[in-house]
Amino acid sequence: MGYNIDDIYSSITTAEHIPGKSQWRRTEGRDSSAYGPVQLTGGDRFGSKMWDAYHDEYQSKRIGLDEKERQYVSRFLEQADRFLDPVSDEDFSTYGYGGPGVLTSDEDKALYERVAKKIMKFELKYRYKDDVGEFIKGWRGPTDKYIEGGKDPGNKTYFDKFWNKYNTLTEKRKNKSDIDSLMPDEAIMDSVIKE
Repeated sequence: MGYNIDDIYSSITTAEHIPGKSQWRRTEGRDSSAYGPVQLTGGDRFGSKMWDAYHDEYQSKRIGLDEKERQYVSRFLEQADRFLDPVSDEDFSTYGYGGPGVLTSDEDKALYERVAKKIMKFELKYRYKDDVGEFIKGWRGPTDKYIEGGKDPGNKTYFDKFWNKYNTLTEKRKNKSDIDSLMPDEAIMDSVIKE
């Protein structure tokens, strides 16, 4: 495993969101239940990350959700149903496109991140054999719906944002590891020099 799951989570969050807008909201993309920092989906169909984590026995077992996480996923799926309800909510209302949903407490946010990282680890290990490049393509999903001349044809901006953030974090982690591997006196001296 040559990746850090925190770096992947952070990089997807960067790719998914516009700076200055809340990450704790539903997508503005139509016909989607995508929600939160890494835009997890919860619709009632195969391929929906949270639905699969909860209902697919193979995935559920390997992802290893504890009881509190399973309860959270159940509430996430209820929220997704409301997002996808054919009754039209106004954009930016609780369940409308761009809306905040109802899973906004600090505990909900912490559970979202824990569950998301477990799903990512599962996907990386079992679907993509620890290949981050293939993983991020799969996470984003098919890009053929993005037309030339559209907002982000081929998702170039999305992938650029992901890789820029991921490579920056990986480099920082490598440099920190290099510093941490120094002898204690050298590490102290290095921190003094930087101040």
